[in-house]
Amino acid sequence: MLNALESSLIVLASMLSATACLFAYRRYWLRNNRHQLNDIIGWQISFLATTYAVIVAFMLADVWNNYRAAQANSESEANALINLYRSSGALSRPQNGEIRSLAKQYATAMVNEEWPAMQIGSFSRAGFTIVHQLWTTLTRTEVHSASEQAILSRALSDLTNLTEHRRIRHLDSRSGMPAIFWVLLIAGGVLTVLYTCFFDIEDSKVHAAQVLGTTFMIALVLVTIADVDAPYGGAIRIQPTAFQQALQTMADEAVPLKGNAGQPGG
Repeated sequence: MLNALESSLIVLASMLSATACLFAYRRYWLRNNRHQLNDIIGWQISFLATTYAVIVAFMLADVWNNYRAAQANSESEANALINLYRSSGALSRPQNGEIRSLAKQYATAMVNEEWPAMQIGSFSRAGFTIVHQLWTTLTRTEVHSASEQAILSRALSDLTNLTEHRRIRHLDSRSGMPAIFWVLLIAGGVLTVLYTCFFDIEDSKVHAAQVLGTTFMIALVLVTIADVDAPYGGAIRIQPTAFQQALQTMADEAVPLKGNAGQPGG
């Protein structure tokens, strides 16, 4: 995973390396020998650039789809938490208040602990502990009617969904493209830039602009793929917005807990 500074440095280093390669080529390769390569390199660079562009487009589309899926999964996790918060309100005391309190604690832990931990490839212990407490509380909840049994079943279903989406999020935060794909992307980028350097152009400034432009575009695409491939740790990472909104929704809830209604005066 890369931050914005690291991505910028990689792009800059790539452009400096390409400039050094171009300078060495034009400085030490004989002019007449360079010109003879144009006929050979012309069709080769066209084939290489086309093939590489298709590979890069496929990889970028794949990591972007995975990023969007990870984002949708985190939103589904937050939605399952809100559903659990709402359905638990109809359960008997004191379990309803305990479950709602744990739901708020879970959302708070996601925002303040889990997301910062995922940026460095880790997870918070608090999230696991709260989920365990939710399961313990729900499975020990007593019901006294068919309607309460239905509500408890719904709450258990919501907690099951939350646990499943949490597990998928953990997998998403640790998954990434296989190393062989990175070898393919980097090797293809280096070859494309080298062929651009070897293609002889009379005006050195035009040649330098062509090489630098190609290098900049390839390096920028590669660091973008690296960032998006780490949906919770890169510079373009998923934010805990869904859980922040869940906290706001819980704070705005005005549905009274069962058993909290005031007694009529007499």
